[in-house]
Amino acid sequence: MSPALEEAMKTFSEAKAGVTTKTYDYLDHRNAEFDADFDTFLGKTDALKESVGALIEENFANVWETPQGIRFLIRFEKVSEKIPLTQMDDKYDRVLKYCEHEVERILKLFKKQKDEPPLPRNFPPIAGRIKWARSLHSHLDELVKSATSHPVLKTLPTTAELLRRYNIVGNALIAYEAEMKDAWMNQNVWLVDECLSRKLLLICEESGRLKVNLDDRIRLLIREADCLAKMGLPIPVVTRTLLAKRDYFTAVNDSLQILLNQFLGTVRRVKLEVRPLFLPQLVRLSAMLSPGLNSITWTNREWKNFCHNTTEAIKDFDVLVTRVHDVYANRILQVLTGMQKVTLQALPIDEPWTVEEFLERTEDTCLCAAVELNRKSLMVEEAVEEVLELVRKAAQAFKANQETDDFDFLMEDDVVEGEGQGDNSAVDVASSQQQDWSVVWDCFDNPHKLLCTGGGLSKAMQEMVRNAVAEMRRYYSRKVVDVLIRVTRQSLDCLRRRFSADIDPGFKDSKPVFLLHATLMIPRVVVRPSMDEVQEALVAAGKNIAGVAKGVGQWTGGKNTQVIPAKNV
Repeated sequence: MSPALEEAMKTFSEAKAGVTTKTYDYLDHRNAEFDADFDTFLGKTDALKESVGALIEENFANVWETPQGIRFLIRFEKVSEKIPLTQMDDKYDRVLKYCEHEVERILKLFKKQKDEPPLPRNFPPIAGRIKWARSLHSHLDELVKSATSHPVLKTLPTTAELLRRYNIVGNALIAYEAEMKDAWMNQNVWLVDECLSRKLLLICEESGRLKVNLDDRIRLLIREADCLAKMGLPIPVVTRTLLAKRDYFTAVNDSLQILLNQFLGTVRRVKLEVRPLFLPQLVRLSAMLSPGLNSITWTNREWKNFCHNTTEAIKDFDVLVTRVHDVYANRILQVLTGMQKVTLQALPIDEPWTVEEFLERTEDTCLCAAVELNRKSLMVEEAVEEVLELVRKAAQAFKANQETDDFDFLMEDDVVEGEGQGDNSAVDVASSQQQDWSVVWDCFDNPHKLLCTGGGLSKAMQEMVRNAVAEMRRYYSRKVVDVLIRVTRQSLDCLRRRFSADIDPGFKDSKPVFLLHATLMIPRVVVRPSMDEVQEALVAAGKNIAGVAKGVGQWTGGKNTQVIPAKNV
């Protein structure tokens, strides 16, 4: 439309110039030339008005069947005072027909969707239905009021029929809203009592997991009350009370959710290697959630003490886990890694040695290595005992605070320790090797299973936990033995490869090891020391290396464990 308007402005400018650019006197009434030019100007402007009117009619031909039809109708009436626009009566009819069509459409839409209307986003059912009905009524109200307030449309007979149909649809929408209000005001009060009498926590039947047991109907009622209050609708007394306590329910729900997240996060981060030791703590910690499952309801003020006590217990458990993990990572794993770096062999680097020097240095190296390995073994044993002592003290502190002995059997490790040191140790080791610890590990990944069983353990798991302390000592003492075997094997292999350099193409270091003396004693050459003596020296060195493990003392099973300084060994 813009190019056409520019063309119209150009045409008007040309017609205007045809009059204003003349040089004659416009006030000379005897000059007939002005009259002719003015008549030409009027003819051009009339033609321009007709073309502009046709252009407007063409571009706005489809606007009358839209919600903006009445607004454009008012504008057209103002434009028609300057520019002749045709068929205004047709436009009035088209606008009224559109209004009638909208009324019928809204009525059909209401009848079709009133049972399951499209709810506005984030609106609950009742408030959403009322909001939907009000939006339909508001749309019709704005449309019909615009039509009835128009000075021409309100006088037409069709407008009266439009008002009648509008009143029918409006009454239906108002009745629907009243029906929703009645359903809202006459809701079952006992439903609220039932929901609030439920316990704080619940084990989900489908997933078996622990979750906050705030009934969705309570959330729905609070949301309904909030939305309806903003819409200016009445609220029942019970629901008004729930709305007033909305912050209370939010605080309880959030506190419980944070509690469960902390519980699961802390429990699941326990390392697999120490989980059997922590199972007593896990059972006791899970038992602290029992009041939330069995006794405390949503109207009970004890929820604060429950959350506080359980949260403090979880924090203490988290501190214990952190300390045990620190000891485990820095004083067990790192020391075991350091033991693997100990070398038992002594070989020359630049100058070759005599056989006697080789034997002497090998013996000194093995002695120092035995002292170092023994010291590190005692460090590992001390760290293991410290882990066990940390767990034991935590269990005793928990028992003192809770004053319960329901799970004392889980910490009865004295008998197991005694059995582990006796003649039946081999049997105990064999039995512990056959145990499936994955069952214990699964309790930490899914701690809700302990609550599903009422907080108890099967006899098989009880026996496994009783053996956990002995298993911890056995496992890491075996780790030390494995390290000793690996270090001995590596040293012997290094010694073998050094003396087989001439026949081993993969060994690049071919520097001499022994310093031998050859003496010419005609008719033969005598080598000292002899090859037999060299062979005996190598055998002696191998025995020294293999005997280093004998210098590492056996673990005492927690009795008088003490790290012995290297200078006193």
